[in-house]
Amino acid sequence: MHQALALHVTANESIFHNYQLDGHQNTLYAYNHRQFYCNVPSVLPLILALGILEQSSKIAHPSYRASQGRPWNLFSRTIIMDPDIDTIIHTDGWARWLDDQNTGTCWYAEIENRGAGTNQTKRVTWPSIKKITEKDAVQFIAEQFFGRS
Repeated sequence: MHQALALHVTANESIFHNYQLDGHQNTLYAYNHRQFYCNVPSVLPLILALGILEQSSKIAHPSYRASQGRPWNLFSRTIIMDPDIDTIIHTDGWARWLDDQNTGTCWYAEIENRGAGTNQTKRVTWPSIKKITEKDAVQFIAEQFFGRS
């Protein structure tokens, strides 16, 4: 398979802050390890991720619909916190990868979403989709996420 990625990240403990990333499919491939994306005014229509945390981002596109991410690999993990999500996001939120492959091993969560694309009533109901509280979310702020206090 060939991909036209805007960003492919393989480094551990990567932090991306105040940048813009535009694309239409497979925009960001967070290949492995722990990565933190914050204050991203971007078009991120499909995230391929293994360990990604996205916080305080703007997810929008004027004419394109997409998913928040998909379990492209075993044990992928994506947490989307405090984003402003436009109607770009499909109501199911997350996309399958090759039928149900990897939907049982991923760990996906979203919290404190705002904007027109945040209605979670029609989100997919895979067992690996997690509901987290603000107390749970503390472990995903940058300092905690990277094991620092």
